[in-house]
Amino acid sequence: MTERFVVVLIPVAVYGSGASGFADGSPETAQFWAPHNLCLYSPPPKPKSGGGQNGQNGQSGQSGQNNKQPQTTLLLLCSDSANNRIRAINLTSGTGYVSTYVGSGLPGNIHGSRTTKTRLYRPYAICLDPTNSGSFFIGDTATIRYCDGATGLVSLVCGGEVGYTDGIGRAAKLHDVYSILFSSCNGVGTLYVCDHQNRVVRSVTIKISRTHSVVQTVCGNRGQSSHDGVGVKTASFDGPHQMCFYRSRSLHQPDTKSKSSAITATTTTRARPESVIFIASNGGLRRFDIQTRTFER
Repeated sequence: MTERFVVVLIPVAVYGSGASGFADGSPETAQFWAPHNLCLYSPPPKPKSGGGQNGQNGQSGQSGQNNKQPQTTLLLLCSDSANNRIRAINLTSGTGYVSTYVGSGLPGNIHGSRTTKTRLYRPYAICLDPTNSGSFFIGDTATIRYCDGATGLVSLVCGGEVGYTDGIGRAAKLHDVYSILFSSCNGVGTLYVCDHQNRVVRSVTIKISRTHSVVQTVCGNRGQSSHDGVGVKTASFDGPHQMCFYRSRSLHQPDTKSKSSAITATTTTRARPESVIFIASNGGLRRFDIQTRTFER
C-alpha cells in the first residue's frame, strides 16, 4: 500500500520593519517595541447607507440594489507594551496596514476615548469579552481596563497601583498582568489573570458595574519555587506568564432511542465547560482546575 502525504503551505506575513520604535503604516514600514500578546478581533460593523429612493411623506421606500450589508473587519490586535499602545493590523483590506487602536502613547492610568485620551502603562494582555461583541479587556502593569466596542470608551475594571492586594475595583493591586482568560465555568463572568511579578493567578469576578469587580487570589502562595498543591496554601510557581484553556473533546452520547437494530452514528453532543487552564511559568507547564483549584504538573 502506498502512503500518501499532503503538504499544506501556509503563507507567512511579516509585520514590522524589524527596528524597535513606533510608526503606523504598511507592514514594511511599521515599527513595534516589545510586542507581547496577539488577539484576533472584529470591531462592531458599521452599516453603510443604502442607495434606494425614499417614499412619500418622509417614509423610506424600498432600498435599491445599491444597499450594502454592514461590512465586517478582521483585525489582529497586538499589545505593543513599550509603546504603551494596542496596535491593530488590518487583515481584511489585504494591505496589512498597522494602526494604533488604543492608547495615546503616553504612559499612565487615564481612561476615556480609546485613542486620544486613554493612557496605558506597558500593556501586555488582551482578552475578548464574549458577552459583549466588539469589546475586550486590557491588562497592563497595574490595571485591567475594558474597551467598549460600541462607544469606543476605555474604563477601569480593577487595580491602579503596583502591589499585591485582593479587593474590589481600585482597592486591588496588581503587578504585571501578562495574560487574561474569560470563563463562565461557574455561571458568572470571571477573568483569570496571570499576575506575573506577584507569582500568582488571580480571579476577577465581573459585576454589572465593572468598577466593583472582585479580585481574589486563586492559586499560588507567592513563593519562587514550583510546587503542586491546592489554592493559595501549598501551590507555587515562579513567574507565570501565559495561560490557555484545555479544550477537551465534546462528550458524545449514542442515540439509544433509535428503533433500528443496526448501530447508528447519530449522537448528541454536550459541550463541556472550560474548567481547566494550562499555565506556563519559569518552572514549566502546569495544569489548574478552576472548580477544585488543584494545581499540578
